[in-house]
Order: sequence, then structure tokens, then C-alpha cells
Amino acid sequence: MKKEELEDKINSLIRKRDKLIIERDKVEKEIQDLMDKLLSLDKRYVKAQCIVCRGLGYIQADNKKKLCHYCGGKQFIWVRKFEEEKK
Repeated sequence: MKKEELEDKINSLIRKRDKLIIERDKVEKEIQDLMDKLLSLDKRYVKAQCIVCRGLGYIQADNKKKLCHYCGGKQFIWVRKFEEEKK
């Protein structure tokens, strides 16, 4: 293969990869939305303020705001209700 052909092939694969990443992100968001709906219907779970970002959805680091890795920027997490065992 010639240099130009290799460059074209590489660029084509990079574009393909970028499209797949975008599609993966869309699918991941859809899964998260469905999980939120499912958990909202389950009486054993409640929403709680994210314990990492304290409900901000982001973490301040190095003078930059970064999306909270724990709640994904949603500002909340789902937690299972605590029930003491009856004796």
C-alpha cells in the first residue's frame, strides 16, 4: 500500500470509530434513563443526593469543573432503603 492509501484507511477507521463512540454514548444514556425509570417504580429504592459531588453534578478540580464520575452529572444516586431486621 502507498502512503496515501494508508492515510486514507487510517482516517476512514478513525471516522468509523468516532461514529461508534457516539452511538455507544447514546445507547449508554438510554440504558441509564431506563434504569432510572425502573428504579423509580421500585419501592425499595429512593433517590439520594450524590455523596461525591454533594448534588452539584460536577467536581471542582484544578480550577476546572469535571463531570462527577459517581452520579454521571445527574446530581443524585439511587439507594436502597434501609430496613432493620425484625427480631
